[in-house]
Amino acid sequence: MIPLLLLLTGAVGAGLGALALYFWPSLMGWAREHLLPWVERVVPNLANDVRVAFQNLDRVAVDVRRTVRSAWHRLRRVLLSEVADFVQLVDDSWAVRITSYLRNAENAAKPVTKIVSEQPIGYDDLPDEIRVKVLTGGLRKASLDIVELRDRLLEETL
Repeated sequence: MIPLLLLLTGAVGAGLGALALYFWPSLMGWAREHLLPWVERVVPNLANDVRVAFQNLDRVAVDVRRTVRSAWHRLRRVLLSEVADFVQLVDDSWAVRITSYLRNAENAAKPVTKIVSEQPIGYDDLPDEIRVKVLTGGLRKASLDIVELRDRLLEETL
């Protein structure tokens, strides 16, 4: 299995990779909680897959990895895109803004649904190397394609 750090830094670069690695368990939780209300309302039979698909895979047994991968594949039939944007807000605070696009087979008039949520991130919660980039103006906005990274991570697991 490719270590998460190598996957993230290869996909998004060293600075953003460090940020993603630092927040990866939180990102998985935020992504799950971001999608769950809509899925419970619109596609309730997929709700358990959403709960399982975003489980942290570090140091878990092979059968749990297989369960997570299977749930992810079922969720991907509905989840078209999910991006986490780390954004500096006007008051110099930070947030992660998660935007998802989901296939909405239940509503022919609106076949794709967009969901956006935001989680505040305290400046003190940022890794040191990211704070340096913030202070030097080298990081105003950073994006992670959660779906692409999760797909790649699950490709590499058993």
